[in-house]
Amino acid sequence: MKEIMCNYLSKRDSTYYFRRKTPLDLILIYGKEIIFSLNTKDRKAVESLTRKKAVEYDEAFAEARKSLSDTRARTRTRHCP
Repeated sequence: MKEIMCNYLSKRDSTYYFRRKTPLDLILIYGKEIIFSLNTKDRKAVESLTRKKAVEYDEAFAEARKSLSDTRARTRTRHCP
């Protein structure tokens, strides 16, 4: 029976990896995809760690968007007559 994976989780051999596509507006900052080993083979530990990392990236994405928005606003202000 195939194991159902939770969001942002993939398994290669017996090791679990966090894997998440980057939102289109942030690809220049983060690249197309974020992927790294979770350094464990324990499924229960991985599920908790994956949720924690997903929240961390949600927060990082929100901060990057805010920073981009602030930069765009300053740029627009400078060019206005």
